[in-house]
Amino acid sequence: MFLKSLYLKNFKRFDELKIDFPDDITVVIGPNEKGKSTLVSAIIAGLFYDPKKRNREIEVLRSWQSPDKFYEIKMEFEANGENCVLLKDFERKKIFFENQATGEKSDDFQEITEKFRQIGGYRNAKLFESTSCVRQEQIASVAVEKKELGRALEDLIGGGFGSRGFGEIIQRLEKAVADREALAEKLKAEIEKVSTESQSLRRTLDTEIPQGEARELLIETLEKSAAEFDRAGNLLDAFHLYRRVLRLDPHNIRALYEIAAIYYSAGILPQSAESLRLILEIAPAQKKAKESLEAIEEEMRGG
Repeated sequence: MFLKSLYLKNFKRFDELKIDFPDDITVVIGPNEKGKSTLVSAIIAGLFYDPKKRNREIEVLRSWQSPDKFYEIKMEFEANGENCVLLKDFERKKIFFENQATGEKSDDFQEITEKFRQIGGYRNAKLFESTSCVRQEQIASVAVEKKELGRALEDLIGGGFGSRGFGEIIQRLEKAVADREALAEKLKAEIEKVSTESQSLRRTLDTEIPQGEARELLIETLEKSAAEFDRAGNLLDAFHLYRRVLRLDPHNIRALYEIAAIYYSAGILPQSAESLRLILEIAPAQKKAKESLEAIEEEMRGG
């Protein structure tokens, strides 16, 4: 089975994204926090998740910009020389599969899942991840054997051709892993520092908070700047700006959502849960906050 294209709408950081894959091996390279892992999550969700269900794996993939909305995934692929389309609309809880060569169609999740088992040999998402996906953190675990791995990959993929290029790819992947780990540690340290100093900062800023239209304009400007930092993958600066928004407007639900998402990205689950509880205190009818809080609490319990 060969994936030809992937279309995403309201999927995590991507409002809308269309990727056409070449009919060869694809290596996705880019800066940290630009969505490389998100693409893998989208493929897994497109292949294995039931759009009619609502569980933790499905909930955490909601749009960052519109957290009350679910997402849409469309995949075009070739199987045994035949072009097929798979559409999963998690917002409307619908699924559709079509073999464009034979005209075969289906909207039954179990039937479509069984078809993919026959085509690709994957019985579930875990099997797919363990046999077809290599993530950055997994590259780091094979550093000692990188030369043997590189030669094996070169022989398998290119029959010995292009070995120099593959070695360079492995080196870049290892560097990317190190960069990502360094960013995560820095983010955690900064977040913890801000948490411990929040009271003194609030006392200082309270004397400088503008009122009326100036206050509303400042909030709007801070929100726009924070969103730009977020889209650029600069979570630290986004975090600081959303915190400033909350000092101006403690009931700003959007800022609380974004801070909860940043805490979650950094692996600081208790603070992420606390931000969601604040949302529910302000607006008890926020269904998304309640569902996300339940998912995080289950994760903290090891569920």
